[in-house]
Amino acid sequence: MPYLHLQTWGRPFLWEEAHILSCPEIEFFLRIICSEKYRIERLSKLLDLEENEAEKVLHQIDQEQRAFFKKAFGRKDASPYEFDVVINSDFFNGPQGAAEVIACAFKEKFAAYF
Repeated sequence: MPYLHLQTWGRPFLWEEAHILSCPEIEFFLRIICSEKYRIERLSKLLDLEENEAEKVLHQIDQEQRAFFKKAFGRKDASPYEFDVVINSDFFNGPQGAAEVIACAFKEKFAAYF
């Protein structure tokens, strides 16, 4: 049975920014997005910052991520069509619901392993 590994490009994991779930010899491409407002609120809580400071940190993280993506892949960003699943976490009450959707999609894509 495959196991999941979360790759976050060497940065601290923010669940709304996951990119790739992979297991031996197969890959599952996942993008979790959300509004900037939600990202700022979440980062503020995670880092115990005022929201205006969290917004600055978030913009720096975004700049670093864009620079990495451009250097690594020669592109501005990834098309949503390159992902197996794109989830907008603004519409979930927490990670559990999104995790259930992701697990269901993963099992569906790789039904032969389950």
